[in-house]
Amino acid sequence: MNLRRAITQSLPLVFLGLFSFFVAPAALAQINNDIFSLTPKRYYHFVKHKPKYLDSFSSDQDSNNRQWIDRAGNSHEISQFDQDYAETEQGMVPLRRKLHWGFLHYNKDNEYLQRINPGETFFGNQLWGYSKMNLGHSDDNQESISLSLGGLVKYDFGGYESKLRFSPIMQIKLQTKKGTLIAGNLISQTQHNMPEPMINYDLAFKRPVEYGTQVFKKTKHWDTEAWLDWRQLLDTHTFRQEIISFGTRLEYQLFESHKHALNAKMQGYLMLLHRGGEGFRYFLPLMNRGTYSAGFTLFSDRNEANYCNIPKFSLNAWAFYQKDFSPQLSQPMREGNAFMVNLGIRLNRNQQLIFTGYQANKFTTPLGAPFYQCVNETNPMYFNPVRKIVAARFIQRFHLVSQRFQLESRLEPIYDLDDQYLLYSLGLYLKYSL
Repeated sequence: MNLRRAITQSLPLVFLGLFSFFVAPAALAQINNDIFSLTPKRYYHFVKHKPKYLDSFSSDQDSNNRQWIDRAGNSHEISQFDQDYAETEQGMVPLRRKLHWGFLHYNKDNEYLQRINPGETFFGNQLWGYSKMNLGHSDDNQESISLSLGGLVKYDFGGYESKLRFSPIMQIKLQTKKGTLIAGNLISQTQHNMPEPMINYDLAFKRPVEYGTQVFKKTKHWDTEAWLDWRQLLDTHTFRQEIISFGTRLEYQLFESHKHALNAKMQGYLMLLHRGGEGFRYFLPLMNRGTYSAGFTLFSDRNEANYCNIPKFSLNAWAFYQKDFSPQLSQPMREGNAFMVNLGIRLNRNQQLIFTGYQANKFTTPLGAPFYQCVNETNPMYFNPVRKIVAARFIQRFHLVSQRFQLESRLEPIYDLDDQYLLYSLGLYLKYSL
């Protein structure tokens, strides 16, 4: 009986060992979460023939633009709609005033059912609109400054407790040859292309708009970003503490995009969170916490026709370290570490499958996804020093009528190897973005 019990208890570790043996030599790239962004994202296909819109569009251009269009029409070219996606993302559209709007219906159920991680349900709508205006540009159109004005309305379903919330959108973007500076609303909302243990993508439902300052620069090999997010303003009358987060992302890509069938990235991340309260009459606990991560990505980079920009294969590994520098701890873990391994496969144009292996030792960060944490951040009396998790994520997306209209569903089973408990998450999203 003792031998049988020992074998039964060791089975999860055997499965974890097999999983690590096949996956741990490297691991997955960043999980695709374009569905949560307010601005249009590139999701394109290539065509070999010259698009029809070029015939009418070229009549309004000068001779130099006509030559550029003719050269582009002879090779693989992106359609006008897809070009708008790329221009919107990079902010390189001078001398144009354009209205952007869209909506997102979200329905996500996280059934984790653990005290350390009870789960949560998100069900509601978001509607946003803003006008982007060019304020000036250089003679060569390589430098520009633009202003975006608008707002976002969020309505979460919940009976008589439902509330309508409005968030203003005001952004000044300075595009230069050396990079981009943004003041006001930050680009990418809660994503920033960071791993989920550092940033929880469910924050896109709770706090869809971020305010602060952001700089980023992208070259053939380097992709860097830094931002300061003023999450909460200090108010001495209501004893509301200020909360500020700072993040940095550094990525170095080995080869130029689409030059080789296989490519690699080296990645580094930093996230700092400060909660102040020095100006209050009574002492309130201060918080200074840092989370650091380093890893690499191996992914297929062949420029395939008739497919979206999600890699066909991606393999990634991340190591995490967290340190709490607060004078007095608000949770029981002073420092900890974690390791995450992912394997992503694009099954076809509309389906993606991702496998995850995760192990944490006293690791916790206030902005990360809850099921990766060793402490319940909202109720720190519930904690577990060690977490061992294997998970999968199946993503299925469709574009209805046009690529502006997206329907996406997600199924995420998660297995806790310590408690031998099955967790799962279901999500359905409907989005239109212009």
